[in-house]
Amino acid sequence: MDYRLRILQDGIAQRQHELHNIASILAQTALRRGRLAAAAKVVTIAFGAIAATQGVAAKLLGDGRAVVLVPYTLVGLIIAAVAGIEAAFKLESRSAELTLLAAECQSTIWQIDTSWQQTVGTVEGEERVTAARALLSKQDATLAEIQKRAAQLALNITLEVRELYEPGEPPAAA
Repeated sequence: MDYRLRILQDGIAQRQHELHNIASILAQTALRRGRLAAAAKVVTIAFGAIAATQGVAAKLLGDGRAVVLVPYTLVGLIIAAVAGIEAAFKLESRSAELTLLAAECQSTIWQIDTSWQQTVGTVEGEERVTAARALLSKQDATLAEIQKRAAQLALNITLEVRELYEPGEPPAAA
């Protein structure tokens, strides 16, 4: 393998590794946010059911009594707080978007692998170098788009990916 192709192949491999890392981070973050969103729904529903019993409790224990007012006020505050957190952080919708981004990363990994086999792996000479350059460009465009969309979803993927590398040895240190 000539020197130019070796450099290009190393770049392709680094980007594939980066896509794998990003896909893992996105999928794990989506899973955590999805679980939080589900927990928020469960809390809201459960405490909503408790709040629905306030009228009965007031009739049984007395309408203005602290034993009724305090617990039901706390239940109402919990419902409002959980609903506010969900509204502010949009956990469910962000989880879905992050899952989609992780799937796009995984899909790109396979597309690049297939493209490599169909082009770089099966052609010779200058055609091989041209094909490898095209794959690098596709990887770079995908990585940029994924990172941008993750940032729009309030996930700083750059910091999380950099934590995976050895200190002083970032990828693409050209």
